[in-house]
Order: sequence, then C-alpha cells, then structure tokens
Amino acid sequence: MTGVVVTAVVALAAGYLPGRLRPWRRLGDWTADQVRFTGTWV
Repeated sequence: MTGVVVTAVVALAAGYLPGRLRPWRRLGDWTADQVRFTGTWV
C-alpha cells in the first residue's frame, strides 16, 4: 500500500513540476534573448 502512495505522489510531482517550471518556455525566452542581443548564430 505504501508503494502505491509513493507512486501516486511521484506521478503527481512529475506532472506538476514541469507545468509550474515551464522549462520549454524558459528555454524559448533564453534563446530569444540570445538572438536579440548577440545576433543570429551562423
């Protein structure tokens, strides 16, 4: 029974944290800043 609770908590955290942290949006913002301030990467 404890394993089921731990699995449920891990599954909820795995879904919740990326939604809160929004890693893809942060990566996009960082990339836009790099292009804006340093020019294109060619």
